[in-house]
Amino acid sequence: MFLNTPSNTNIGRATSLKDILVKVVDLAAQKFGAEYAEARAQKLFKTMLTLKEGRVEAAKQGIESGVALRVLVNGAWGFASVGSLNIEALTEAVSDACRMAKATWLTVLGVLRR
Repeated sequence: MFLNTPSNTNIGRATSLKDILVKVVDLAAQKFGAEYAEARAQKLFKTMLTLKEGRVEAAKQGIESGVALRVLVNGAWGFASVGSLNIEALTEAVSDACRMAKATWLTVLGVLRR
């Protein structure tokens, strides 16, 4: 899901999953200088059954969610993922992805200058 719309980068005020992803993408561009950013989210509802001799012994339900981020900074790619929709974790993940891209760019630049 590529989202790039003008909005306030205060992720903490986002209310829906789409709002959160838009804020994360905007943060990558506005604060960390990404030329391109995308955020892909997944929310998985699961049920786990424990069977013993054909009978249900236990049942558990749960929700797993996470976001994968990809950014392009100075022509280099950076990636990060987080197993949460927590605002602080997402902010840190987008920062990590942008730092990875910048580090890759600096490495390539150094190799080209040799």
